[in-house]
Amino acid sequence: MNSTQAASLVAILHGAYPGTYMDGAVGETFMNSFITNDYDASKAAISEWVNTMDRFPTIAELNRTIRRIKGTDVPDNVRQLPQKDEPVDVKMAAAAFERGYRRSREKLGDTEEMIQKKLDVYLRKFPGSIPGMGR
Repeated sequence: MNSTQAASLVAILHGAYPGTYMDGAVGETFMNSFITNDYDASKAAISEWVNTMDRFPTIAELNRTIRRIKGTDVPDNVRQLPQKDEPVDVKMAAAAFERGYRRSREKLGDTEEMIQKKLDVYLRKFPGSIPGMGR
């Protein structure tokens, strides 16, 4: 999906739920999520949501609907968060976040320099939000 398609999906949601405040950060977050998905499946998920729900969706809810539509949904009991006693590989989690962020921003047309600046700003603004990624 390209950034124009992602923006059109955000516009559909905003039009369907005009009372929802869509500042730049909210719209950008939804666009970043959409850009990594298939356009047709995303549009179908939004259409289904708008036609059946009376409140604005979360990204997780839309992603679950997209996976179900694509037939790639995994039952809840298969994909679980680490349990209390299981160690979390912080470096692996931090690297996964950075890869996903970079991939999303590249698809939106950002240069490497722009991506790094935004990543640095995020990490300064929210220190400790991603363990192991503080600079």
